[in-house]
Amino acid sequence: MFKFNKKQKIFEIGKVKIGGQPGELPTVLIGSLFHEG
Repeated sequence: MFKFNKKQKIFEIGKVKIGGQPGELPTVLIGSLFHEG
C-alpha cells in the first residue's frame, strides 16, 4: 500500500478523526464542504 515518507498528522473534528497514512483511518466524506445555504 502507498505510504508517505513524512509523518502525517491526524486531526479530530468532533468525534471523527481524519488524516494519517493511507489506510490508517477510514475514509471520511464531507458532503457539505462547498454547499451554500
